[in-house]
Amino acid sequence: MESHVTPAFRKALKAAPKEIRKAAQESYAVFRTDPYDWRLDFKARDKKRRVWTARIIGTGWRVRGAREGDVMIWHRLEDHDRHDARKGKSL
Repeated sequence: MESHVTPAFRKALKAAPKEIRKAAQESYAVFRTDPYDWRLDFKARDKKRRVWTARIIGTGWRVRGAREGDVMIWHRLEDHDRHDARKGKSL
C-alpha cells in the first residue's frame, strides 16, 4: 500500500514527544510490510468518507487518514483520548 502524509501530519509528528515519533517510525515499518498486522488495528472508521485509522504500536496514539484504493494519505496524529472523543463526530 502506498502511503503519503500531509503537511499538518508532518507538523504534528514533529511536535509529538520523542518516544511517540520513534514508535510511529517503527509502526510505519510494520505498516509497509503488512498494513493489516493485528498490532496496528488498521481499520475503516467511516467507509463512506474513506476515513481509516491505525494504532501507533505500544502507545496510546493513533493516526488517521483517507484511503483511496491502495493509497493512504495520513492527515492526523493524536493521542487515543482525543481520538476516542472524535468517534461519532465530524471527522
